[in-house]
Amino acid sequence: MEEPVTSSDEEQESDDACIFCNDLYSNSKDREGWIQCNRCRGWAHEACSNAEEGE
Repeated sequence: MEEPVTSSDEEQESDDACIFCNDLYSNSKDREGWIQCNRCRGWAHEACSNAEEGE
């Protein structure tokens, strides 16, 4: 299984919305983690996704 891409691994060029809560990346608090879905390539807050590290 592929390792998830995180916002710290790859700079986001657009103001993406979380696929779960619809909050914008530009509204993120400092140190708030985002991950990218391997299937749809959309972005989500780590907290919204309930994904464990290494999933």
